[in-house]
Amino acid sequence: MSYNIHQVDTSNVINSIQHSIDNKETCAYFMDDPKTFAFVPMSWDDQERFSEYGITGYKLFYDTEPGRGIIIVSPGDLSFLAMRPYDETKTICGEFEEDMIDFIKSRFPNAQFNGNDIVINNRKIIGTASNIIDGMSLFMFIASFNDNSELISELCNPGHDNKIPSYIDSSILSKEEFKNEIISWLQ
Repeated sequence: MSYNIHQVDTSNVINSIQHSIDNKETCAYFMDDPKTFAFVPMSWDDQERFSEYGITGYKLFYDTEPGRGIIIVSPGDLSFLAMRPYDETKTICGEFEEDMIDFIKSRFPNAQFNGNDIVINNRKIIGTASNIIDGMSLFMFIASFNDNSELISELCNPGHDNKIPSYIDSSILSKEEFKNEIISWLQ
């Protein structure tokens, strides 16, 4: 299955994704921003606190338990979302997760899934999420290439997921290498 690939910044990502959902477009988004931001659940309402850190929270089509589901993204991290019409026989999540763990293990042999995240020695390097919205299956992930542990401890629910935040060693796998691998899966 071939995906239309979009490169967007966070200022227009919500409208772009909604447009793709409305048009039932099989597509993928890579999101870049020159500053640190957060994807947050629809019920989140803490912009004032985040503003103290110079961070904007973007509500991104999901909700979760109170205090959970906040995703900090900084420049250099890889932020990705793919969608296609929902097909209960073949989930988009399973398809991408399988390819992703195989690829990550080729560089980091002790990587594994812990829930819906990829960890190395229980240190979270990639967070994933999936949802079905208006007949569209969505899969997204954030691959950390920066140490955001201080921000995460300040702005996210204490002890969220009991996973220690970490990042991918770019001397072993660069953001561009990972992005190019993902693009090969989309063609």
